Order: sequence, then structure tokens, then C-alpha cells
Amino acid sequence: MNAHIHYSGKKLSKLMIPGTEGTGKRVNPLRTRRFWAIVLIPVIVAIAIIVPILLNSGQTPPAQVFVFSAVTESYTYRGDKSQKEVTSFTIPDTHEGFPVTEIGPNAFKDFKNLTSVTIPDTITIIYSSAFNGCVALTSIIIPNSVTQIRSSAFANCTALESVTLPTNKDFTQIDGSVFENCESLTYIVLPEYVKAIGTKAFRNCKVLTRVTIQYEASYVTMVSDTFDGVDHGPLRFVIASSTVHGYYWDLPAHSPWRPFIFKFEYA
Repeated sequence: MNAHIHYSGKKLSKLMIPGTEGTGKRVNPLRTRRFWAIVLIPVIVAIAIIVPILLNSGQTPPAQVFVFSAVTESYTYRGDKSQKEVTSFTIPDTHEGFPVTEIGPNAFKDFKNLTSVTIPDTITIIYSSAFNGCVALTSIIIPNSVTQIRSSAFANCTALESVTLPTNKDFTQIDGSVFENCESLTYIVLPEYVKAIGTKAFRNCKVLTRVTIQYEASYVTMVSDTFDGVDHGPLRFVIASSTVHGYYWDLPAHSPWRPFIFKFEYA
């Protein structure tokens, strides 16, 4: 049945159904099935779709705790912010049958109650700021599987007193600011294969008094601000390798550290 819409002036008044001409029978357009099918139903569907989108538009989607790499067939642990109040944590070595090989950026950043963490020997990379700001963390053992510790990984861990670094031959560099502002760190043992220490790596480690060097290489490079903020007086470098016969420390002539580069002792 076809309906004809009749206009009265410029204003739509009523809908007349064909076959009722002259009978005076008129219907309200809101009561017709075609009106509901063509107009209202699509509007209702559109509202049902759009409203949830608008309500969620300002929300951040939940972060993935584990991220899988098809290339390496392994997972990166990205951290779980819902556990930010924990005091101890063990990073799993596997997830869904695949190894966990990386600790992602900021994974534990500002976990202020974390006092201890266990890192499995499947981990190879600790990314930037992974433990930055863990102010209650007192010690950390980094397994020998780790080959890279990226910048600021343990920066601002102000209670950190003891660090065990990996000794494998692929761990050759301590990146910039890795232990910056670790104000409770009193000593550090540098593994034998480390050949470079980055900018500000131990900056503001105010009570650091002993750095033990175990090098197979004949040189190690540092920069002038590697130990900025450390008390020059009590700091000593202890040489624990008879094979080391020279050092290269990239210090400008005006650096206040230049008089202290000779404070080496042999164990």
C-alpha cells in the first residue's frame, strides 16, 4: 500500500491512506509501521552504537601485562599496575608456554612499596626505567642471562644498597643513568666484560665508596659525569684483575675528577 503525504501550507499535518479519500479517515504518522521501520529503528540502533563509544572515548584501554613477539617466540613482561602496592614480586619465567625474556619500559616504575623482586634467568633485556622510583627496593640480583640494562633502569631507587650485575661476556656496557640517585649504594662490583660506563650511570650515589673492577679488557671508558654527586674523597677503585694494564677515562682538562683518576688499588 502506497501512502501519499499531503501538505497544508508549509506544515506537515496528517498522513492519508489511499482508498480513504473522501471518507475522512486519517492516521497519525507516528502510528504507521513504515515510520517505525524507516525512521525510528535506525535512530535507535545508531544511539545504541554511538553512546557507548562516546562514554568510553576518554578512557585509556587496559595495558597488556604480557606482549608476545612472533619473531622471538617469547614474551615481554610489561608490568601490572593493579599490583602497584605489592612488597615483593616474582617475575614469571614463562607465559602460555613461551619464555618471558624481557622486562618492558616502566614495568615497575614507582612501585614504592616493592622491597624485593626475583628476576628469572630467562630475562635477557631490562628496558629503560623498568624499576625507576622503587624507593623501598633494597637489593637486586640480576641473573647472568641479562645482556642489556637500559638507561635509568634502577634510577631513583633510593634505598638500594646491594646490586649483583650479570657476568656473561655479552654484558659489556652499563647505560646512562642506570643507577642515578641510588643514594644508599655503597659499593659496586663491575663484571670483567664491561668496557663502557655511560653518562650519569652512578650520579648522586652519594655514599658510594668502593668500585671493584674485574676486567679482561685492557681499557674501560667512562665520561666526566659518570660519578657526579659522589664524594670524591672516600671513593676508591679496586682492581681485581692482573691482566688490566691501562685505563682510558674521557675527562676534560678542567674536570674536578681528573685528580682522582689515580685512586686505584690492587686487590
